[in-house]
Amino acid sequence: MDYHDMLSWHKRKRANVTIATIQTSPQQGGRFGAVEIDGKYRVTGFEEKPRHGRPARSAFNPEVVSASMGVYLTKTSVLLRSLMEDAADLHSSHDFGSDILPKSISRAHVVAYDFSDLNRKSVRYWRDVGTIDAYYEANMDLVATDPEFNLYDRSWPLRTRVEQQPPAKFV
Repeated sequence: MDYHDMLSWHKRKRANVTIATIQTSPQQGGRFGAVEIDGKYRVTGFEEKPRHGRPARSAFNPEVVSASMGVYLTKTSVLLRSLMEDAADLHSSHDFGSDILPKSISRAHVVAYDFSDLNRKSVRYWRDVGTIDAYYEANMDLVATDPEFNLYDRSWPLRTRVEQQPPAKFV
């Protein structure tokens, strides 16, 4: 994900909160937080793992559903106020996706950012690694002969900073 693009979008939309979304099939939409978006990309609804099987269609593409990627930009003051209000709510489960984010939608300017994959493959690459099996599969994706997520794509550099440490020592 190009965070600079997401940050620019967040600023351009003058948002209090920006939710990164990815387009997914309606059949897969129930596995994630379904984001309801109006024509100006304002988030009008959010449902964590909807069980009714009819998540709202995406404002970016009406053939699919916009699913939350679990990546957010938020103004610090808005986040702190939301967290304090949620902490004081005895009926809250204190879950970001189930409690805090849905309440923020009615109180703050929340917009969706449609993730665009700069990796230039046939599908947008994103994996929910919320289970050990999903985490394993994401790691296996990297060692495929022609991986969907290619760490060696020169047009999509992966920037790191390596700390210089002494070699490992086994005694």
